[in-house]
Amino acid sequence: MDTQDLVTIGIALIVACVAFVHIIYVIPLALFLIFLIWATSDDVKQRRRRE
Repeated sequence: MDTQDLVTIGIALIVACVAFVHIIYVIPLALFLIFLIWATSDDVKQRRRRE
């Protein structure tokens, strides 16, 4: 085990942790955005029908 190997493993672990945390935050955020867009487009359709 050289120091370079340890540094590479450390960077890989940090990247993996950051990616994992981003996945946890991004998935609900994406779902929320999709729901928001879907809800507003649905609302627009209903308003057009009423007029």
